[in-house]
This record gives sequence, C-alpha cells and structure tokens, in this order.
Amino acid sequence: MGKIIRFQLLLSCLVCCAALRAQVKLVPGKTVAATLSALQPEVYTIHLRKNEMASISLFQKQVSLYAVVRGPNDSLRQVVDDNGTGHKEVVNIIADTSGDYKISVHWNFVKPVSGEYTITLNKIEKMKANKPGKAHQLFDSWYEGNGPGAAVMVIKDNRIVFEDYKGYANLDAMQKIGPDAMFDLASVSKQFTAFAIAMLADRKLIAIEDDIRKYIPELPDYGKTITIAHLVHHTSGIRDFVSCFQFMGLTPEDVVTQEMVLRFAINQKHLKFAPGERYSYSNTNYSLLASLVARVTKQSFASWMKENVFDPLQMNATFFKEKAGGLYNNKVVSYKPAAEGFEQRLQNNTVVGSQGCNSNMNDLLKWLNSFNTKQLITPGMEQMLASKGVLNDGKQVPYGFGNNIAKYKSFDKIDHLGLFTGFRTSIARFPGEGLAVVYLSNDDNDASYGRATKIGDLFLDARPNIPSLARTPNAEAVLQEMESNTRRSADIPLDEYMGTYFSPELGSSLQIGTRNGNLVIIHPRMDDIQLPFVKKDDFGFVKFSRDTAGKINRFVIEGEMMDFVRVD
Repeated sequence: MGKIIRFQLLLSCLVCCAALRAQVKLVPGKTVAATLSALQPEVYTIHLRKNEMASISLFQKQVSLYAVVRGPNDSLRQVVDDNGTGHKEVVNIIADTSGDYKISVHWNFVKPVSGEYTITLNKIEKMKANKPGKAHQLFDSWYEGNGPGAAVMVIKDNRIVFEDYKGYANLDAMQKIGPDAMFDLASVSKQFTAFAIAMLADRKLIAIEDDIRKYIPELPDYGKTITIAHLVHHTSGIRDFVSCFQFMGLTPEDVVTQEMVLRFAINQKHLKFAPGERYSYSNTNYSLLASLVARVTKQSFASWMKENVFDPLQMNATFFKEKAGGLYNNKVVSYKPAAEGFEQRLQNNTVVGSQGCNSNMNDLLKWLNSFNTKQLITPGMEQMLASKGVLNDGKQVPYGFGNNIAKYKSFDKIDHLGLFTGFRTSIARFPGEGLAVVYLSNDDNDASYGRATKIGDLFLDARPNIPSLARTPNAEAVLQEMESNTRRSADIPLDEYMGTYFSPELGSSLQIGTRNGNLVIIHPRMDDIQLPFVKKDDFGFVKFSRDTAGKINRFVIEGEMMDFVRVD
C-alpha cells in the first residue's frame, strides 16, 4: 500500500504545480537543461521572420517526450514524436508568417513520469528558394556530423535531382558516409526477393499458386494449402521469427541463420490463422521464399541473385550476406547512442530473403531506374510486381511483392521500410511522378522514416500534413490509470503465475517471476519484460489459462500466438 500512497501523493503534487511554469525564450546556440513532469508541460518561444527556419534539438536524457509547435496565432503547426528516451528529437519550424512560435514539451505517457531533458535552438536561417537547397538545409539540421548519420537520394525521371551525405560509416576508421557506402538494407531487401519470385514465375519455373510444400516438403501439412502467393503477400499465417526468437533469448545482434529460421518454420505445430484469412507481416515468409529460390535454381540464393539480377543491372557492389563476419569495401557499421557518444551494434545475422541485402546509393540508382527502363522486367513480371494480395473474402491487402502499395495523399506510392540493429532504411517510388526517394541511416534513430517523408514531400509539392491532437491521450487520465492498475494488481496473488513454462515450437523455456511488485518474463539472455496488469489472468500481450482445478497451466503470447506450457 505504501507504493500506492506515494504514487497518489506524486499525482496530487503534479496536478497542483501544472500551471506554474513560465514560457522561456530560446537563444541560438544556448542549451536549456530542464526537468519534465507528466502534468507540467514546458513552453518555449522563438521569434521568426517569414521564410526563416529554426532547428531545435530535444535530448530525451531521462524521460520520453513529444513536442507541439504553434504559430503566432496559436494555430497548431506540428506534433513531433519520432523516437524515445536516449534519443534526440529534432524540430524544424519553417515560418510562413513573421511572429512568435511556441514549442511546448510534453510527457509521452510512458514511465518514468518525470526526468531530465535538454532543449537547444541550434540555428535560425533563411530558407533557400529551390527544392534541393531546402532539402539540404533540413538534412543538415538532423545530423551533427561527428557521429553516425545518413544518406539520402531523390531521383526524378531517371536522374538524381538531390543527394546528400552526413556522418560516419565507421567511427573507428573515420570513414565518412558517401555514395559508395554499403548499408544493410534490412527489410527493404524483401523487394529483391519478390523480384526473384516474379522472375521465376515468369520463366514458368514456379507458379504463384503452387503449394510451398512442393518445394519445401519438410514444412507441416496444416490441412489447408499455403501457396507462394500467401508468402509473398504475408497472408500465410506463419509466425514471424523475429518476434518469436526474442522469447528464446536471441537478440538482433546474435548469430541467426537461414537454417535456424527454416527449423523454426518446420517446428510450428499450428498457424496463427488459416492461409488467406488475414494479413500479418512475417519475416519468415520471405526467408522461406529465399530458400525456395535456392531449391528451384539449385544454387545459393545469394549467387542466383548476383547472376540473374545484380550483374545484369551492373549493381556490382550489391549482395546478399550469407556468412557472418565477412569483410567488404565501404562497409557501414551501425551504432546506437551510449552514455558517452555511440556504441557499435553487431551484425551477425545471416538470414536472407526477409533481409540481408547490402547496397549503396550508386547501385540503388540503377535498381530504381530499371523499373522505368524495364531492363529485366517483362509485361508479366510488371503485372505481378504491382499486384496486391487478396484475402479469401476478396478484400485486398496493402502489400504485394515486397512492397507496400497504397495511396499517399494524392499520389500512388510503392515503398518499404527497414529496421535492423542500428540501420533504418526506406525506399519509396511514386510511379505517376517518375520520382523515387532513398533514405539510409546507421544511427539507430526511428526519426529516419519521417525525415524520408519530409524530403519526398518537398519534391512532390505535396500538400502539408494537417496535425491533430485529437487522439492524444490525457496525461492526467493516463497517470490515474497507471495508479488504478497498480492498485488492482496489488489485490491479485501474483505467486500463482510464477513458474517455468516451455514452448515445444521454440524449444525454449521462460520463467515467470516478480520484480518490484510486477509480473515479469525472465530469461538469462535478455532483460526482464514487465507484464502490464489488465485483469485477472490478462497481462497485456500475455494471457494465462487455467486447468479444470483452477490452477494456472499455460500462457499464450498474443500477436504471434506462441503457446507456453507450465512444466514446474
């Protein structure tokens, strides 16, 4: 009860103090250190002339936050929330009218409920008149240049109309990022795998509606056929190995191989859902597609891709990585923020198909231009590559052949994002405009995705996004819900859930224990995962079941529907 009383006192204090903080005027080059509380937003002001841009960085030292920007007439201009604690949010304000602009800093609804942060007005500058100039100003404001960074390229009608590079590919070697820097493309790799499938189907070596067991007979017979099309469109019902492997204590930096993924798929006793019933993104689908290509062509997936796709397009540097620890020219290392500077993230994963493609801007220009020149693309392939998946009920899914296919504002957009260790990647094509945008970064920063969109919007002449706070939670209500959950969980005997649970499909055990009055998942190779209390036997993404005697005997991890049976 003492913990609950302390929480209530904190909540009362926060409510009383919420309106006491005055506005602070930001000065270029000066950093303001402050402490943010859940119910006490901090407000800062800057004065801008029309067509000036302010670049502001918010370092989330101890607390996760988001920023709201309002114009001189108090109109809502931006809501900035790109990443979390330990990262910097960069706010760019481009003045469409002269006056005072307000930046309010708010708690982001996750624990801790208070903590230190800093805010810095980096610079105010007049915006350039042309698109490349504006894009360079934005890109330059996002990276300091003395750490990891990013590469960006915009292609219009087969020629580069903007490219920029900032930061280091390798901090130890002081190797800067440039057009030949070799990035791990992460899940953007899927479009190359899908291209291979379309090419094999066009050559009549496979059929899209073939049963995958025709090529990988070791996979279980679930009573309903899983086709190649189900894999391509993420409608197979096969679980995602990335999500599941974490419950084996495996991290993205551990050694994970193609053979491990295949064994994982073979060991699945049941599917998440019947094939074609719904869409659910699964990296396993594309790893299986790469294995299928290797078996049909009787050579490794990497070598087949090189001979049939990369070499013909003269993408001479691009390859799929099938061995860990390989040395190659212009390798980009990925990083994450550390207490002092940056820490290198390891790259031991050798899974291909779902990921594993390494490339640079020079080669990606050739890849993207090939969709216009049709150098390797037949009419049949072109139709396949542009097709969306279709569910059993006839509804389309927004995914097809290694890309999301959807409308963006008024534009047709074909794109994919990637995330692996510290890499964030994005390739977007706008066929109707003859435009493509590539964004590759190695700084472990999710803001890369929004930054790619901002660069693309400049060259699309896209209408501005209309910000809204309509779906933003109420901070006081969130705090009260946290306190309510703490009170309710205190009435539940947590010891009845504690024990050892085993997953036959993963071949791995997990411990359920307690830490500081909360139920947690424990594994010796990973940090404890706290389970949020919802109600009896319901702890967020973990749902417990009982036997006929009322004793806890298993739990299911929702999302991937992984079943763990109690064995103690």
